Amino acid sequence: MESPRTKTSIFSFFTPIKIFSISVFICEVVLALIYKPSILTILPVFISVFILFLQTRVNRFAYLIGAINAILYAIAYYTMSLYATAAYALFISSTLQIFTFIAWQRHTQNGSTQTKKMSWRARAILALAVAGTWLLMYVIFRSLESEYMFFDTTVSVLGIVATVLILLRYAEGTLIGFPSSIVSIVMYIQMLDSDPSRIIWLIFTVYTLICQTITFINMKRKAE
Repeated sequence: MESPRTKTSIFSFFTPIKIFSISVFICEVVLALIYKPSILTILPVFISVFILFLQTRVNRFAYLIGAINAILYAIAYYTMSLYATAAYALFISSTLQIFTFIAWQRHTQNGSTQTKKMSWRARAILALAVAGTWLLMYVIFRSLESEYMFFDTTVSVLGIVATVLILLRYAEGTLIGFPSSIVSIVMYIQMLDSDPSRIIWLIFTVYTLICQTITFINMKRKAE
């Protein structure tokens, strides 16, 4: 017969976020077996399920693994003709995540990193920077005839901003990820007409949005 202590240990190990993450992973594997997408496009999604779980725990190793996974994402996005997002993943996300791991390691205690909050002035400057960067990237990548231009550019710009803010340990970095995930959800819904297998990425993006919410709450709690 199990002791109360053993039962408590089992329940503490299988937390709601762990059960949710495992469920999403199993769902993605089943859908991958049904639709049989290219391994190059599905592999980074599988890895990201684990990475997002680590992020909800404000764990710096999420960014070390994420830096490597960003290269795989760049290949996947390129095959989808999402050139702006592919360039962001390869040249920006991968590099910044390595720097994030290094920076967070200096401010980590008991496996979690101490975070910070932005001032309202900094948020206003950030909004102007986002608008300017969006216009610049839209002009650059429009010449490449990238598909889903508005969505592609928006996701890329917000991704850049979120990655930089997280590197600096600002909780608002995860908040920036909310509109990016929502835009991605709309984009993948539109893609379903031409490719039903995009349901894999749609489900993953919804999972991302939920994990971002949890991460934001935990980062706010740990803010200096």
